[in-house]
Amino acid sequence: FGSNPPTVDASGVSPEEHARINGYSDLADRLIELQYELTDCLICFIGGKRPNHKTNQHIVLSELNENLDISNQALIARQKLRQ
Repeated sequence: FGSNPPTVDASGVSPEEHARINGYSDLADRLIELQYELTDCLICFIGGKRPNHKTNQHIVLSELNENLDISNQALIARQKLRQ
C-alpha cells in the first residue's frame, strides 16, 4: 500500500536523498512533508501552529503549553481524542 519515506536502500540512502541528488528538490520536500504529515496535523489541531520542515521550523509540543486553547470546546475535543 505505498512506500515508506524514511526507509533507506541497501546503500543507506533514503528516497528523499535520492530525489535531491538527482535534482528533484520538489519531490524531496514533499517526501519530508509526508514523513511528518500526521504529527503536523495534530500539532496544528492542538496548538494552532503548523511546522515548516523545509525551513527547519519544527514545533515541539512542550513549546505549545503556554499558548494552548483551554476553552470548553477545546477540552471536549481533547477528551474525544483520548477515547
